[in-house]
Amino acid sequence: MDELLKQALWLTGVGMSMTFASIGLLVLGMYALTALFPEKKEQPPAEVQPVEGPVAQEPISTDRYKAAAAAVAVAMAQTRLRPAAAAVSTPWPGSDEWTPYVRSHHLAQRGLYSSRPRR
Repeated sequence: MDELLKQALWLTGVGMSMTFASIGLLVLGMYALTALFPEKKEQPPAEVQPVEGPVAQEPISTDRYKAAAAAVAVAMAQTRLRPAAAAVSTPWPGSDEWTPYVRSHHLAQRGLYSSRPRR
């Protein structure tokens, strides 16, 4: 064989063996880490103890319930509006002059070969 081909095959063999050896070392390291540091099991939550004192005996008014419901409604409305406002301010990454043409062409082709009658 030619000396250059022998050298290329030798370098390929050494390089691939180093690659697979490093992957094997990585896998063994991961197994060693999981063996040395096992996951901690979560303890079940403690039971809720009733609060003693004047706070527990105080009746909760309906005004507080209404205020809490209003706060939840406002928070939900604000979270629904945030993604829409962010989408308007930032342009879509695929928006260019070509995309609307291609979409209209695909819709027109779909309309031509559709089995439903057009209205």
